[in-house]
Amino acid sequence: MKHVLIMIGVVLLGTFCCYAQKTITTKPVYLKYQDSADTLYLPVVSNKSPELQKALSEKEILNGKTIAEVVSEYAECGCGITALNYDVNYFSGDIISVNLMYETMGAYPSSYQRWVTLNTKTGKPVLLSKILTAKGLRIIKARYKRILSERIQDDKNSLKDDPDYDSVIYDRLMKTVNTFNISSPATKYLITSKGILLSSDDVLPHVVQAFEPQRDVLFSYKQLMKMKYLDPNGLLGISKSR
Repeated sequence: MKHVLIMIGVVLLGTFCCYAQKTITTKPVYLKYQDSADTLYLPVVSNKSPELQKALSEKEILNGKTIAEVVSEYAECGCGITALNYDVNYFSGDIISVNLMYETMGAYPSSYQRWVTLNTKTGKPVLLSKILTAKGLRIIKARYKRILSERIQDDKNSLKDDPDYDSVIYDRLMKTVNTFNISSPATKYLITSKGILLSSDDVLPHVVQAFEPQRDVLFSYKQLMKMKYLDPNGLLGISKSR
C-alpha cells in the first residue's frame, strides 16, 4: 500500500505539471484608483481546450463582468473586485481543480474563494459521484456532517458567555449541516496533492462572520484507498492511471 501511495503522488505531480504548463497561463490585469493600485491574476486557457476555455472565461471568473468593466469600476471608486489570484490544485487529462481567491470592496472589504473542479473535455462541473463509489459518497457525506456539527457545537460551548452569539446564529449554522448536499454540481470541493478537500459556503452576514466554523475537511488519499472509497473506474481513477 505504501508503494502504491508513493506512485500515486508521482503520477499526480507528473500529470499536473505537464498539462498545467501546456494549458494554463496567467494574465495580469492592473487596477488603478487615485493613489491605490491592485492586480488581478486571471487563468487563461489554451485554445486547444475550447470547452474548458469557455468554463474559465473572463466573464465566468469575473462574475459576469468583462475585464474592462472591472477595471472601470475600480477606477471610479476603488470598489468591486480589487484583487484576484488562483491556484491550480490538480490538473490531468480529465480533471482540473482550481481555487479562485477574491478580494472585493463594497460597503466593506471582503474576501472569498470559489472552488471549481471541472471536466477538461466538457468544461462541466465534476460531481463527486464521478470520483467516489456510492458507499464512499454516503460515508464521506456523513463524516463531513458529523465533523462540521461537532465544530459548530464546540464553538457554541466556547462562546456561551458571548452575548453576540445567540440561538439564531447556532440554528442558522446547523441548518447548513442538515441541508448539506454532496451530490450537487455546486458542492464545494478541491482535488489536492494530499486528497479531496471538502467544504461548504459561509452563511452568516458580515457583522457576525467571525462565528463561522472552520468548514474545510480533508479526506486523504490514504483514507480513501484504504476504505476503497475511490472509484477505480471514475474520473480520478482514470487520471491517476496515466
